[in-house]
Amino acid sequence: YEFVVTPGPATTVDVRAVVTFRTTVAQPGFAPLSGMFWYGENTDRPPGEPRPEVHEADGLALQLADGTTFWRPLQNPAGPFGSGLAVEKLRGFGLLQRDRVFEHYGDLDADYHHRPSVWVEPLGDWGPGRVQLVERPARGRFDSNISAFWVPDRLPAPGVPFELRYRLHWMQEEPAAPAVAPVVATHVGTLAEPLGRLFWIDFAGDDIARRDNGALDADIQVGPGARLLRQSVRKNPTDASWRVAIEVLATEPGRAVELRCRLRAGYTPVSETWVYSWMP
Repeated sequence: YEFVVTPGPATTVDVRAVVTFRTTVAQPGFAPLSGMFWYGENTDRPPGEPRPEVHEADGLALQLADGTTFWRPLQNPAGPFGSGLAVEKLRGFGLLQRDRVFEHYGDLDADYHHRPSVWVEPLGDWGPGRVQLVERPARGRFDSNISAFWVPDRLPAPGVPFELRYRLHWMQEEPAAPAVAPVVATHVGTLAEPLGRLFWIDFAGDDIARRDNGALDADIQVGPGARLLRQSVRKNPTDASWRVAIEVLATEPGRAVELRCRLRAGYTPVSETWVYSWMP
């Protein structure tokens, strides 16, 4: 491994890795990132905790070569949980701390609102593969329970050197901001139905802020194991953000359900794609 570190307000690390595997590995993880997510706006607050939220990153972002961006809010699952996003050509991925409001954390010592985001920029064509996210249970703020890494479709052959180059960006601003409206908040609540969930997904951006209420609709996808009960899209008159509210009912308890949502004007996407793995 070779690391070239360039410090500054935005620190970069150029990495060149040449790895030779002794045997075939089913899931090698390249450009690995780790972090902590104990609880946030999409989870319950543990009893007795004074801080509204505790996390070093609140989401996994992924950007394709054509500029399409996905946002996967992080969670603190009851047991180890893995989910992946398949990619033909990757522009980058990272664990980001988008929420920079001090009052959302209230911690004068840990400074969670100042924790840096980190973005992985491939140098050269990595080919098809997937960005794998692994979330493990966290019982406190010192548990590093989040991992994200790249898994190539073409697995390294034993005995043959496998080379990969990439650049890490460490900064407080978003290293690769989406060209469309990003997700700025995810809130999750219960419904009267025991296997039901309410999701509020908030998007914000200059383009959608200028649009009138009723000008946008939502493209929502609910994976196997659940069905969509209700949905609504409306502009927030307080800050000109847009909220998509969806109510989902699980049809197969204990099976993870993938949810996707994005805003669109007609058939044109105007937001990044929100991706959520819900375990009923």
